[in-house]
Amino acid sequence: ANFSHWKLVFLLTQFMYVLLELDRPIMLVLDDLQWADASTINLVLGNILDSVSNSLYAHRILFVVLYRDNEVCDEHPLVAQLVRLRQSESVKIKEMPLSTFSKGDICSMIASE
Repeated sequence: ANFSHWKLVFLLTQFMYVLLELDRPIMLVLDDLQWADASTINLVLGNILDSVSNSLYAHRILFVVLYRDNEVCDEHPLVAQLVRLRQSESVKIKEMPLSTFSKGDICSMIASE
């Protein structure tokens, strides 16, 4: 990785520490990771999450990662990071598969509004 990559890792990690020092819970939501490239996934789920999860403030942050499992194959970089995170002792993972909405479900939601 080049200098600018590590500078970005450093800056984002420092930004996370500043947020965590606010003495309040933080929730970071990452959506549509099925479209993220390997560099982005490794940056966020690798470098930054590793740094924050090993800090004194790890109990203050909740990462919510959303992706469409039907669009992620075994070779997708997200799969390797999820396997690594499941094996980590400093990160707790709770997976909640969601099913797709049927046409009837969507009609019911719209009708109830």
